[in-house]
Amino acid sequence: MQTSGSDGRAVLDDEARRIARDGAAGDPVNGPSHYNQHAMECIEAIEVMLTAEQFRGFCLGNEIKYRWRAGDKGDASEDLDKADWYHYRLSAFDSRRRIADGEV
Repeated sequence: MQTSGSDGRAVLDDEARRIARDGAAGDPVNGPSHYNQHAMECIEAIEVMLTAEQFRGFCLGNEIKYRWRAGDKGDASEDLDKADWYHYRLSAFDSRRRIADGEV
């Protein structure tokens, strides 16, 4: 889900940006209220505290977990949406890293 910007750098398209960013409070996938009780969202704190390799593993592990158990604890579509959220969060993270490293 990438397009090329006018300067030639790869940028995430609008859908990936929408999924990867914080959603509306109370949305069980994009902005669950229990993750928005502090100055920064939990995922942002985790990203800051982990190395890039650890954060990639965290996101990938959560994506796999939600796909693996889809429907076992309730609504399968919500689990799959959460898996997609972690996929796009990781994609956005990797894109930001490539841009910051001057690779794109």
